[in-house]
Amino acid sequence: MERVTDTAERFTDDHVLEGLDLKQVRSRVSTRRLLRAAAELIAERGYEKTTLAAIGERAGYSHGLVTRRFGSKDGLLLALLQKMVSDWMTDDILPAFQGQSGVDSVLVLVRGIRGSAAHDPTAMRALYTLMFEGLKPEPAILHERMAEIHRGGRLRMEDALNLASPSATSTRPWMRAPRASS
Repeated sequence: MERVTDTAERFTDDHVLEGLDLKQVRSRVSTRRLLRAAAELIAERGYEKTTLAAIGERAGYSHGLVTRRFGSKDGLLLALLQKMVSDWMTDDILPAFQGQSGVDSVLVLVRGIRGSAAHDPTAMRALYTLMFEGLKPEPAILHERMAEIHRGGRLRMEDALNLASPSATSTRPWMRAPRASS
């Protein structure tokens, strides 16, 4: 079986590793390699057909390490989603949102999605695979977590759109603030 690609190594930021001992560095690197292997396999096979043994093998570790590190397939799923979503929001979206509102904030999100797809198509394919598999009621943990991520995204977008304060003469009717009812 193919081993995890070198792109996993870019998950390890040198500044994050400063001051750590060798055991801590190895732990962080192995966690990132396991998460990258999980993303690759989910993009290829889907969540249901991805096994902890296959993730361990792809990353170059044992099945036992995957279980020790994440506890279960659901634990690995939660860690993967947390990393994917928080990294994307922290690195790509939130800095670009600063000072943006209305349609401009929607464009930040669209550009962020497009940029992520260009930068790391495997991770984006894995995320969308999880989104679509999350539409099914089972596995419940995936369904619930994807619903939570989607709900949070909608609320952030709604907040950004509500910050828009265009004039009543705006040429974009969807940008006009709603009129208060009398």
